[in-house]
Amino acid sequence: MGILSDLHRLSAAEDFFRALEVAYEPNVLRVARLHIMRRFGQYLERQPVEDMDEASTRRHCQALLRAAHDDFAGRSPLRENVFSVLQAARAARGLVPADTLNRQGREEPTRERSSLK
Repeated sequence: MGILSDLHRLSAAEDFFRALEVAYEPNVLRVARLHIMRRFGQYLERQPVEDMDEASTRRHCQALLRAAHDDFAGRSPLRENVFSVLQAARAARGLVPADTLNRQGREEPTRERSSLK
């Protein structure tokens, strides 16, 4: 049995972190567990493990899970827009996360936008 078959049998987010021996912040996982696991899945789709040996597959999965966790450390899950229902709702209503507004009620530039100047 390989790491991928082991992961397929897991259900709890904590189990994935334990199986891959990746440290996590319990508060981050408690708030954003579904978002973290969805992002992990997105990363695996974009960077598949085909043609990797078992050790490389494990290291790759560890790095992707760590990156998914870190994406939500100190950030709002709603701001990350992982789920299509959130993306569609924001697009349809022109929603802006409250934590991106300045005191005058205007949207502040994000790091991506401000780096384009």
